[in-house]
Amino acid sequence: TVLIEHYRNKRDLMLQLLERYFPPEVRYNKPEGGFFIWVQLPEFMDSDKLLAEAASQDVAFLAGRCFFVDGSGHNTLRLSFSQASDSEIEATMKVIGGLVTEHMAGHQGQREQRQASCSC
Repeated sequence: TVLIEHYRNKRDLMLQLLERYFPPEVRYNKPEGGFFIWVQLPEFMDSDKLLAEAASQDVAFLAGRCFFVDGSGHNTLRLSFSQASDSEIEATMKVIGGLVTEHMAGHQGQREQRQASCSC
């Protein structure tokens, strides 16, 4: 039960930090077991591109596309909480959440520009 409590606390920390640092449009599961949290980003986002940006800041995760045999899953990722310290989890969630927030803001800005330039 000591190990269960240890990993439950790590999972709960990551879930709290997802809530804090990620935009509300991002969806994720609350696993009852295992060592990973599955994240679904908005449809327009690509987790492979996000991974490249995160890696430039020494942050890594598994892009979700590799878990889908049909090639879908471009907007998903898998986060692991098992081996990271609490401070590493927080730093990682802050970086990834910041990148996702930047992409969301950029996408919204592009949509607004397209709507403003429309002479409909």
